[in-house]
Amino acid sequence: MKIKLLVAAAMLIAIGSTSSAMAEELSAVVKAPERYTEKRIELTAPVVLNPEPEGGEYKKWEFTIGSQQEQLKVERKGFNPAVIVKGYQSAEEARRAGETVSLSGHLERTATGPILELESLEYKGTTIHMNEGPFVDTVYGDCYPGSPKFYDGYTYYPGKFPY
Repeated sequence: MKIKLLVAAAMLIAIGSTSSAMAEELSAVVKAPERYTEKRIELTAPVVLNPEPEGGEYKKWEFTIGSQQEQLKVERKGFNPAVIVKGYQSAEEARRAGETVSLSGHLERTATGPILELESLEYKGTTIHMNEGPFVDTVYGDCYPGSPKFYDGYTYYPGKFPY
């Protein structure tokens, strides 16, 4: 029995130490961003500001998490507008309800300060992986099988562009 417990404990330690993301407190990341730069981190925080994503086929979404005292900008951009809009809608639902979202991504240092390059967002048990499709096929060609051919901002078209 003791051997089984020791083996189970060793496996849990090994599995826990191989995790690629570091779960962190927002205050630690804001106070010392250089410590987390270029590393994959996980944060849980409320959404403070959440403007709508900009663009058509190529969407850019920037929002802010934290509180009045500690804030961090989060960004996602790409040719997968449906996924970005879904992330925006989940974050907006959390903001309106005053609840937190769980985020993972890489922290980048920019001239305006640190920005979390968003990889996934979780709210109410639903995880949205921001680097998944469908992608706009006009940009990526056939490298993503099953992706739509065209996206006009509202609808994916399976064939040639309708106009």
